[in-house]
Amino acid sequence: CEMNGARLCTRDELEADCTIGTGCYKTDQLVWSSNMFQDVELDRNDPPIQISCDGRKVGFQIDPTQINVEDWIGAKLTVEMGKINTAGIESPSNVFDMNGNPIARNVKFEKTVGNIDLDQASTSFTVTLKQMSNCADVSSEVCLGEIKDKIQSLLKLSNNDYNRIEVETVSDASTNGSGESVSARIRILPADTTRRLRHQGGISATVSNTKHSVGLFRALKSAVEAEQGNTGRMLDATGAESSKMDAMIVNIKDMKILPSDSDMKLVTTDPELKEEEEELYHYGSMKGDDDIRVSQPILNKVERQAMVDEIEKKERSMVEEMKEESKSHEEAMEAHNEAMMNEMKEEKVAMMNEMKEESKHREEIMMN
Repeated sequence: CEMNGARLCTRDELEADCTIGTGCYKTDQLVWSSNMFQDVELDRNDPPIQISCDGRKVGFQIDPTQINVEDWIGAKLTVEMGKINTAGIESPSNVFDMNGNPIARNVKFEKTVGNIDLDQASTSFTVTLKQMSNCADVSSEVCLGEIKDKIQSLLKLSNNDYNRIEVETVSDASTNGSGESVSARIRILPADTTRRLRHQGGISATVSNTKHSVGLFRALKSAVEAEQGNTGRMLDATGAESSKMDAMIVNIKDMKILPSDSDMKLVTTDPELKEEEEELYHYGSMKGDDDIRVSQPILNKVERQAMVDEIEKKERSMVEEMKEESKSHEEAMEAHNEAMMNEMKEEKVAMMNEMKEESKHREEIMMN
């Protein structure tokens, strides 16, 4: 570029469509921008950061609606939670234990944001719509179609992209049960494309934000905000005051990025790390109020497997013992039954012989 008296466009220039119609025919391909990926520092006052605590586990989340997601794909983060003082300013925040006591050390760890392919990801979110005409039955196909039509209208989607909108669930949000207002969970599917959007590190690659589902969500959110800003009262051509049309979508929230099946492994905890987390959690749970470790040992993976093998071995031994005992019992029962049968046979033979002797004796008496 420099040799020809030119330069790379900035990201802002590309996103403002400054390259449209320049004859390069690169509309559906990644292009380079001159922007370097800058370090970002966020604190507890920044809306994207959400701290979550669950028992002895603590973590953080980044709100994807508050950031430019493309800048964070594949980024390495250092997270520190606790009392972080700066020059002349004492931190008002801290992390406390279950008894309300501040912890001795800050929680600090490193994370890498999953390097997912946004072009293959889906986006789900919840919208509240009003002025619905066909949602007296929120489960009807007509209602679902009206919801999709309103979203398509705001996004100005082509007919080819219409099927990218899926309505997952719908509930009646009107006060009188008329279906005039509804709340719907929407999913925007990826476009039918093989393009990729991954963080490159250093200079970043950029594509149109309205192609992938995250870009479409942003476009819808902007359209909703613009529509809400245009509501209220206005003057008509005669100077008379009149009402503007109410916004079709009054709320949009709970946005989630859903990676493709092939990218799920990038956001799934490694099994080995799960083992380590379980051991650390076990370790933390074994500490008493005085932080003295209980005598019960922590078992590593090999030791746990050895314990399982020993338990299974004992179980097999018990089963075999029960089988042998059952077999011996059955044999004893069979011997007992056989002895009883033999005794009954002997008694029967004895009775038959006695009857024969008695019959013979009567015959002899009668002959005499």
